[in-house]
Amino acid sequence: MIVLQYREKVINLAEQVSVRMSHLIKLRQAEFTRAIEKLSNLSPLNILSRGYSITFQMPQEKIIKDAAAVRTGEFIKTRLHKGEILSEVTEVTGNG
Repeated sequence: MIVLQYREKVINLAEQVSVRMSHLIKLRQAEFTRAIEKLSNLSPLNILSRGYSITFQMPQEKIIKDAAAVRTGEFIKTRLHKGEILSEVTEVTGNG
């Protein structure tokens, strides 16, 4: 009789653990999904899809952050969401 009571108690506890683990896994999956969405929104490629571009100084492909970093006659490469544009600098304006 006591063995049956303990057996039922063990079964009940095992079910509780299973339900709680299932709930915990669902919570972690939701957190993981939110983290993936945040990373996707910060992805450089996703940012490019919103109309932004990245321009590189050639040939070293260093990202240009300041107009003063390039000179007339140099080549630059602009990375767009779909493709790239290679350009020759004909004028530099704005010093920061």
